[in-house]
Amino acid sequence: MGHWHIALPSQTLTWSDEVFRIYGVDRTSFEPSMAAAIDAYHPEDRERITACVARAIHRQEGFEAALRIVRPSGEVRHVLARGICQVDHRSEGPGRKVRSVFGVFMDVTEQKQVERALAEKSMTLEATLQSMDQGLLMIAADGTVPVANARALELLGLPMALMETQPSYRAIRDHLRESGAWGEAIEDFKDWQLDEERRTSDLRSQRRRADGSVIEIRSLPMQDGQGYVQTLTDVTRQRLAEERIRESEARYRLLADHTSDLIVLGDAEGRHSYISPAVTNMLGYTAEEAKRTGLRTLVHPEDRDALAGTLQTLGRDALPASIVYRIHHKAGHHLWVEAALRRVEEDGRVQIIESLRNVTQRQQQAVHLEQARVAAEAGARVKAEFLANMSHELRTPLTGMLGVHDLLRNDPSLQPSQIRLIGLAQEAGQSLLTLVNDILDFSKIEAGQLTIDALPFSLRDLITSCRDLAREGAQHRKLVIIDEVDEDVPNWLVGDKTRLRQILLNLLTNAIKFTRQGSVTVRVRWLSEVGGCPHLRVEVIDTGIGIAADKLPKLFERFSQADGSISRHYGGTGLGLAISRRLAQLMGGEMGVTSTLGAGSTFWFELPLMLAEPHGGRSLLSDQTLSRSQGAWTYRLLLAEDNLINQEIISAVLRQKGHEVTLVGDGRAAVVAVKTEPAFDLILMDVQMPGQDGISATQEIRQWEREAGLIGLPIVALTANAMAEEVERCRGAGMSAHVAKPVDWADLFATMDRLMSMQQRSNIEGASKSASAVVLDETSLEVLASLLGDQRIPDLLSSFTSEVRRRLVRLEDPEATSATMSAETHALVSLAGQLGFMELSLLASEVGEAAERGGGLDQRYLLIQAVTRALAAAQSSRFAKAA
Repeated sequence: MGHWHIALPSQTLTWSDEVFRIYGVDRTSFEPSMAAAIDAYHPEDRERITACVARAIHRQEGFEAALRIVRPSGEVRHVLARGICQVDHRSEGPGRKVRSVFGVFMDVTEQKQVERALAEKSMTLEATLQSMDQGLLMIAADGTVPVANARALELLGLPMALMETQPSYRAIRDHLRESGAWGEAIEDFKDWQLDEERRTSDLRSQRRRADGSVIEIRSLPMQDGQGYVQTLTDVTRQRLAEERIRESEARYRLLADHTSDLIVLGDAEGRHSYISPAVTNMLGYTAEEAKRTGLRTLVHPEDRDALAGTLQTLGRDALPASIVYRIHHKAGHHLWVEAALRRVEEDGRVQIIESLRNVTQRQQQAVHLEQARVAAEAGARVKAEFLANMSHELRTPLTGMLGVHDLLRNDPSLQPSQIRLIGLAQEAGQSLLTLVNDILDFSKIEAGQLTIDALPFSLRDLITSCRDLAREGAQHRKLVIIDEVDEDVPNWLVGDKTRLRQILLNLLTNAIKFTRQGSVTVRVRWLSEVGGCPHLRVEVIDTGIGIAADKLPKLFERFSQADGSISRHYGGTGLGLAISRRLAQLMGGEMGVTSTLGAGSTFWFELPLMLAEPHGGRSLLSDQTLSRSQGAWTYRLLLAEDNLINQEIISAVLRQKGHEVTLVGDGRAAVVAVKTEPAFDLILMDVQMPGQDGISATQEIRQWEREAGLIGLPIVALTANAMAEEVERCRGAGMSAHVAKPVDWADLFATMDRLMSMQQRSNIEGASKSASAVVLDETSLEVLASLLGDQRIPDLLSSFTSEVRRRLVRLEDPEATSATMSAETHALVSLAGQLGFMELSLLASEVGEAAERGGGLDQRYLLIQAVTRALAAAQSSRFAKAA
């Protein structure tokens, strides 16, 4: 505590050392003054202290004020200032004057902090007390109740006037009994906590009141022994919940005792506390027998580990688990059961609830279904093999027949009558080929093996070609073939051109077949508002014999025709329309028909097709490619074919086109010829041959080429099996392309020219020339563009870039081995070569050959550089820029 003194005449202010400390200033450097003293007070206190001192002087009395001092450091201190006025005793009467003011200065900062903390704590306790969901009464040692929170008054219905008198606890209970709020006691002695002398230190009781609510009352002695604290809790909902649980447990026990499923409750070690009576019906044991035996011991030995593993997965937060296993019946046999397992914890004890259901019949059915599936798959394989064999057996003689017809048709010495007979034979052969193709197509559709392409095509070119073909078939009839294409129909669309042509030709062929005279019209419309997607609608309208209304529903069924006499009179298998409709559905569309007997029919189909970018004219290279297909270029060919008739016909046609042909009769002879004869340009390889077949021969040739460091010869598969699996098998063996028998000569010649253009063997003598090979030969891309369209090439380049980048990561891996190099280079040889990246293809072949011998790692850097150059060339290609 410090003191101060103000001499009023001179306004001189004097401080003791403690006052200097309170103000936070140095006595040696600070001169106290009235102005400095006032400025040191908190801005909110300055006016008040000034007025307080002035009033004291005026009234000649003392004063006291609680103030705040702001030290030079910014720290705020709380002070208590007291002062008294000293008057001049030399003057008498009311006119005497105050000559000075003397006072004391006390720093009460710490005291203020304690008071504030106590006040805050008191407020917190009061707020907590009043916001509690429990009622609380404090019963003092003298029996009075000085404290009762709002919840207690609410629960007990106590009036505030009563509580303001601090009544005794007895008076409160008397009031509650009179008001009926006390209710009746619900005795539950298990809640009493007794000490060694059987005295309770924690008494809990519950009272049920007239309105049905239940109050739990808990009394605890205070630590100082001077009274009790009593809490009041509304446990009405808890009691109701407990009663519902008890009722539910009784119901579930009733269900468990009478359900057909076996319910088991036990611990993780297999000790059971409950087994439902269903155990007798399921396993033949009584519940007591099953408890003594232990159900875990009845599990089949082969299934015990699986059950133990499932039980281990039942963690604290794990979901229920299920398992199917075998369990022993008392009669000696085993049953299949499905167990649903759940882990529960009660009072710190872990228990497992099991629900077992007899699924023996289901397991037996599953075994039978699996046997049926295996049998069905075996049947499907037999069917596929049968179709493949039938395809081969039918197509092989057809190849000879149609080949002979083609050769004879071009003989200039034939008489018109002979030409007519050959034409009839050709028509019969083509009809048989159509039948074979229809059966194979339908088999593919039924097996889900027929795929639909999505490529750009010209719709008007397609319509024109189909119309021209139809006119050839109708040249001996009084028929007019008309095509009507609406002006708003776009020309370039994206879809499966081949399947669309197949559908349209089938409808046109049928229309011509059943129309003696009149017209057949192809009407094409563009429906832009069908399901929010543009649709193409094509109608084939004829003026033929028409179809009766009752025959229409079965028209699209397989092997079905409107009338049995139609097959005898007009021919056909009844597969064409079924195949056409399924093709339309596979493309996302539909097909239908309207017809009037004797007036004609309208067959229609609608397909959802997207627009494609218009495809421009052909390049010079494209024209050159077309000229090659007409026999402008000649090749040295190896023909591997076991059928003597096919040997003669195919070699005759090839030699007629100017090619040099070497004939061999089986795969072994083909391998020997490739290794010993002068280099061939291309191999035509039959697949099914006696001895070594075409697949095995191709694999051996490819292996020899890799070992010799040679670029692979183009090998074209000639097979009468046109199934998708056969085509995939040929590709997997290393064949370059596939041409089905009977041979379509235009298809064969186009395939040969395409492969030879890509091969470029005239500029490549071996893989050792990789150092001088160009990075990218754009000619290869131009050839592909002439065949696939310019729009397809950017996608191929993009796929090439993605695939090569993925393989580059593996090549750059420091942990890469020779085996890794061999696998990656093997893929790069064909991937790069087919698109014209000759440097990368040839170098990959060299490195791959070395890698197969355990080396190649020393050439990895060169290969990575070649990959980098190939990627750059792909990005700078004119086709990539066009994209």
